[in-house]
Amino acid sequence: MTRRKSRVKLLQRFQYQCVYCGRGLTYRTLSADHVVPVAGGGRRNRKNLVAACEKCNTAKGSKSVEEFIDEM
Repeated sequence: MTRRKSRVKLLQRFQYQCVYCGRGLTYRTLSADHVVPVAGGGRRNRKNLVAACEKCNTAKGSKSVEEFIDEM
């Protein structure tokens, strides 16, 4: 699967919304986030990816989802 198709599938899977704040996303504004950060042992595969906006993905960084949600 090409990178473009993977990104479109990710957007479709999450209904074109950031999973953290609900902001609407487009192909250009999508920032794919690793649920379990690669730095923390997460895998680089589709099952570990969610659709996020750049603001939330940057704020989450290498934190776990639980740590990030607690800070929101």
